[in-house]
Amino acid sequence: MTVTKVTLTAVLLLLLAGCATKTNTTTKPPSHANQLNAFDGQTYDTLLVAQSAIESAQEQLKAGKLPEKYKPLIVKAALSYNTAQALYKTWRSIYTGAQAGDLATVQAELTTNIVDLTTQIDALKQMVSK
Repeated sequence: MTVTKVTLTAVLLLLLAGCATKTNTTTKPPSHANQLNAFDGQTYDTLLVAQSAIESAQEQLKAGKLPEKYKPLIVKAALSYNTAQALYKTWRSIYTGAQAGDLATVQAELTTNIVDLTTQIDALKQMVSK
């Protein structure tokens, strides 16, 4: 009887410890392959979300599910995305030393562009969800 209680207690403690470990690891933000730092990962995530939202809006526009009046907003978001993507590639090249340049200036410009792009993507999401 005592051995059973000890065994059950040990099993419960192991299960609880396993749950705590699992909870802690799932709340940690995921790393991306070749991620250079947190800024790199956040920018990459933002660009992925933006690309998906723009493509979705373009598909809905082509399918006639969105009115043509939204086309300028979609085009503006796509142009902003292209600029952000180019700046991101430049930032990574400078960061890794593959290209010369002022990292702080490019990062500031990229950050400004990402904020603008995020605003445009939020507007696209609201438009598409109507």
